[in-house]
Amino acid sequence: MHTDTENRRHPARRGERHHLDHIAEANLDRGRSLVPRAEAAADAHRDNPDRRDQRHNLEHLAEANSSRRRRSSGS
Repeated sequence: MHTDTENRRHPARRGERHHLDHIAEANLDRGRSLVPRAEAAADAHRDNPDRRDQRHNLEHLAEANSSRRRRSSGS
């Protein structure tokens, strides 16, 4: 069995580690570019008037359900 030092010195191991470094860096770059797009999409979704109306309607439904439960339980 090879020690860590021997593995590090082995040319194939160095090449494999170098390749993995590039993959990791590419994934980080892609992740960094995805974050602003995800935030922008969330903002657009939140600011969409149809979504605001839907949320408003859901609030009314939730309140109505809550009132109905209170009445049916005798509270």
